[in-house]
Amino acid sequence: MQQDQLGRQFDVSAPMISYYATGKKLPSVETAIRIAQKTGVCVEWLLTGRGPQHPGPAMNPDEWLDLRGLSQDVINMVQAGVKAARMNRNSHH
Repeated sequence: MQQDQLGRQFDVSAPMISYYATGKKLPSVETAIRIAQKTGVCVEWLLTGRGPQHPGPAMNPDEWLDLRGLSQDVINMVQAGVKAARMNRNSHH
């Protein structure tokens, strides 16, 4: 899939997809959650390269997010992103 197609799928610009792919920038937590949900990869792996690349079946993010060793600011940001994504997902159902 080309970067412009990926950008549309994840609601970001094609250049931003390039930045994510090359590691020059990281997606916001909310965007990372959206990408993770659409691709079936773990948010932690997407943002840090740690943890399993793919969650097991029917796993709750609270069960597969390993936040050990991260600063409290990063933990708070991840938790806020998870909460926002859940609220967004619930408002669409």
